[in-house]
Amino acid sequence: MATNLEASLVALEYSRHFVQALLDTIPEDQLCHQPFPGANHALWIMGHVASVDAFLGQACGGPQDPQLESWQPTFFMKSEPSPNPGDYPPADEVRAWFQSTRQAVLDWFRSQDEQQLGTPLPEGLREIAPDRLSLIARLAIHEAGHGGQLTMIRKSLGLPPVFA
Repeated sequence: MATNLEASLVALEYSRHFVQALLDTIPEDQLCHQPFPGANHALWIMGHVASVDAFLGQACGGPQDPQLESWQPTFFMKSEPSPNPGDYPPADEVRAWFQSTRQAVLDWFRSQDEQQLGTPLPEGLREIAPDRLSLIARLAIHEAGHGGQLTMIRKSLGLPPVFA
């Protein structure tokens, strides 16, 4: 039987598999396509999910991310997606950050024992999740929600379903 950690990580790894499959099929020149003005687009979603992984990991005692401070204003909560690719770092750099932040968070969770995983999150973050173990599910849910946005982006571009 899987441990609580292993079971939680399955959800986090699957949400990434789902989102990555959607992202991989959006043409590079359409990464800033918005299905309607103000909507999130694929490049912003990549950077946003990475910024949330990095921020919450850091805030909860996990790895420090040197990229977070400079990219947080562009991708974190309350940032507004722009349809102009020039308003963003290069897509390959955002994609690399999307991958590296998730790997860092996965490695950090895997390095903890049950007692460490039960550590309460700092005040101000407990409405997100009560403890580190619960944070894993919250990160998966967050990413999967943005996966739904990616399916709408793909549909507005006339792309065929990835999962049929």
